Amino acid sequence: MTTNVAVGVSEPWVDYEVPFLELLFTLLRTGVPHPGEPGGLLGPLSSQIRVWPPLAGAAPWSPPPAGTAVDARQHAALTEGSGLDAVMALVPPPLEPYLGEGTWEQVFERLGTRLPPDFVALAERYGAGNWSWWLDMSAPLSLDRPREQGLAATVEGMLDGYRQLRAAHPQYYPMPAWPEPGGFLPFASTIDGDQIGWCADGPPETWRVAVDPRHWDQGPPLPGDFTTTLLTWLRGGPAESGFPGLTGRDLHPLDVMFFEPFGPGAPW
Repeated sequence: MTTNVAVGVSEPWVDYEVPFLELLFTLLRTGVPHPGEPGGLLGPLSSQIRVWPPLAGAAPWSPPPAGTAVDARQHAALTEGSGLDAVMALVPPPLEPYLGEGTWEQVFERLGTRLPPDFVALAERYGAGNWSWWLDMSAPLSLDRPREQGLAATVEGMLDGYRQLRAAHPQYYPMPAWPEPGGFLPFASTIDGDQIGWCADGPPETWRVAVDPRHWDQGPPLPGDFTTTLLTWLRGGPAESGFPGLTGRDLHPLDVMFFEPFGPGAPW
C-alpha cells in the first residue's frame, strides 16, 4: 500500500510507498524526509500522549433515560407558564423561520380580515413547518410563489372545500363558512386530514379554535385561542383539546414534541 502525506507547501503530496503503520513507526522513531518541514524532516514525534485541553475533564457518559429533560426550562414548561413564551420554552423556534416575501397587510387584504394576534406572533417565530409529524403550517407571508402554497392560498383552498361539503351535507358541518357570522375559517391541516381553523365570531382577538375533523363529527369551538390549544396539545393534554395527535401514547411528551421548519420551495 502506498501512503501519501500532505503538508502546507506549494506541492504538498509526498509518496512514501510504504504501509501507513510502517510510516507511523518511522515518524515516531527517526522521522521521514519531507520538503515542507524545517530541515527537510517530518518527525521524530514524541512518544508521550497529551490530552487536548478541552477534553482534559472528559469522563464516561451515558445518555439520560427516556423522558428526561436536559433543559430545566423546557421541563418546567410542561406544567408552568402560558402563551407563546411557554410554547417556545417547550419547542425552541427556528433561528431563521421561513415566512415568505409578503407582508401581513397583504395577507389580511387578500383574506378580507385580520387574523388573531396570538397566531400572528406564533407564525412569525416559527414560520412554515410541521409540528410533531402531525400539524402542517404554511409559510404565513408567502404569496403566489411557484411550488409553494402560503397561508392565504391555504385558507382559500380549504374554505372553498368546506363550503362545498357543507352545501352537500349540512348535517355533518354545523358551523357556517366564513364570512358568515360565527363562520369556520380554516388555516392549517393535519396528517390525518383534519382542518384546524377559527370560529370567526367577533373581533379576531376573541376567535376560538375550531376543528373540522376528518374521521368524526364536527363539534363546537374549543375554549381557547390557537396558541393556548397548541400548548395544551404539546403538554399531552386531554383529547377534548381537539388535537389528539400527541394524546393516548405511552411516551413522554418531550419525546415526541418538535417543530420541523420548511424552507422556500417546499411544496406544502
